[in-house]
Amino acid sequence: MHKLIPISEYSTILYQTCEHHDDEGYDEEKKILYITEESLHHLEILTNETKFAEIYHDRIRTLNYAGVAKVGSIKIEILPKFFDNDDISADKQKIMNNLLYMLQHSNLFNFKELDSADLDIKNDFLEVMVYLFAKNLTQLLKNQQDRQYVTCEDDLRFVREKIITQQYSSNPARLHIIPCRFHERSINTLVNQTIKFTAFLLVNLVNDQETYRYLKYILSILDAVDLVQIYPSDIKKIYFNRLNKSFRPYTNFCELFLRHSTLTLQASNVEFFSLMIPMEKLFENFITQMILVNPAVVHQVHPRSIQPQKFIGHLAYEDERGLFEMKPDIIINGPETLIIDTKYKILDPEDGKNKISQSDLYQMYAYCRESGANSAVLLYPEGINYQVPDRTFKLGKDRDITLHIKTIPLHYDLSKEEGVKEFVNQLMKTFDFLKEGTNVQMVQAIIREIPNF
Repeated sequence: MHKLIPISEYSTILYQTCEHHDDEGYDEEKKILYITEESLHHLEILTNETKFAEIYHDRIRTLNYAGVAKVGSIKIEILPKFFDNDDISADKQKIMNNLLYMLQHSNLFNFKELDSADLDIKNDFLEVMVYLFAKNLTQLLKNQQDRQYVTCEDDLRFVREKIITQQYSSNPARLHIIPCRFHERSINTLVNQTIKFTAFLLVNLVNDQETYRYLKYILSILDAVDLVQIYPSDIKKIYFNRLNKSFRPYTNFCELFLRHSTLTLQASNVEFFSLMIPMEKLFENFITQMILVNPAVVHQVHPRSIQPQKFIGHLAYEDERGLFEMKPDIIINGPETLIIDTKYKILDPEDGKNKISQSDLYQMYAYCRESGANSAVLLYPEGINYQVPDRTFKLGKDRDITLHIKTIPLHYDLSKEEGVKEFVNQLMKTFDFLKEGTNVQMVQAIIREIPNF
């Protein structure tokens, strides 16, 4: 039976409980996952913290997350549904390639791209992510370590910065000893403690020898750093500046891993954990970055300014205090204002409204009213919605706001330059309606110039 169980997001897998961890695994012939009651309980704990799956009495249904969950002797690997078919075994390497490209072109993890040859060897989501983390972090630590000034007190034989007069002895035999308070650049920072603790735990989880060597090298570089247990709340306290901002992607990875793991420093063992990436957030970040680096996608006829996550006001006020910030994913300013919001949700082609959320329509209506936009786009991924056609709605009693419902495919081979070009071209086609809107505005302007018209 297979101990690594790959499954697509928004998919269902049947399970039966077994007695021992040795009996755990996926039976390919029966299409059943065998799992102990203890491992099932651990999986329920993980899903309570991060809603990456729903567990029923005989089946598990995955949701809109990509990643891996380790419980007992098995690892459940959830992969994005970029392709129309459900046979992820045939497309796994392409899926991993695209997922890594999306991660690289987002602000979640700014890791470098992994070669396809490496993917052939490390065809496991956890191994790939830890390999990326360890390899790129090793290169960074060779050239740079996080350091900061800390306050130190010590008895010296020379004056350094400030003498602590209260501790200075009048004993003639100790007059040569001077208690001083001074500042020193130290490597024992919260950034380094976070990295060291995470690497210390990951060493026991990886199977790939190259990844293992990278992690051991990281631990050797940070040998002078205290090995202390770090909690996600500690990572939130890290202050990034221009000197240490290059470590942010790595502490983001550490936080994601530590937030959903059961671990202790004493045991140096991770009993069960999940490393899950929210596809909704990744999809939003990826689309935003691809538009920012390819502005021609929305320029079409006229140049336009692109503003991601711009604050446009509060939805409500209470005693002059603003509540519920409004921040559309992207605001496009030009001849007209356009609001773009991404939604990683399943639509229904059989439903008259395609099961488009009413709350999403309210949200887009509020965004447009507050920003003065008369056009908006709700953009969905095509992989999980490949049968849903584009639609156009008119919002408001005056029907003066146009809302476009669009889908974008993610099945292109993004590991190749040609595949990236095809995706960008498709993204540009998604906003072809901007040309039509510009043409209408030009005609209206010409009509206004005609006398007595």
